[in-house]
Amino acid sequence: VTAAAVLALAVEGRLDLDAPVRRYIADFPHGAVTARHLLTHSAGLPDVGDLTGVANADLLARLARDRRPLLFAPGARFSYCN
Repeated sequence: VTAAAVLALAVEGRLDLDAPVRRYIADFPHGAVTARHLLTHSAGLPDVGDLTGVANADLLARLARDRRPLLFAPGARFSYCN
């Protein structure tokens, strides 16, 4: 559902899939990561542990606070973590 909503925004011209996520979420800690990377599981984001019951704002705050390095350069690999 999230991917469909993001793609609908892209079709409407309201979101650029290849723009840095920071354009839309200023506190996102990884400047090279794009929406396309996130949608294709190729962003290299580190595992942040169990997210059960964690609100989006809390997750973003955790990412900004912890500043964990990416596992690989965005777009270099595919990695899915449930």
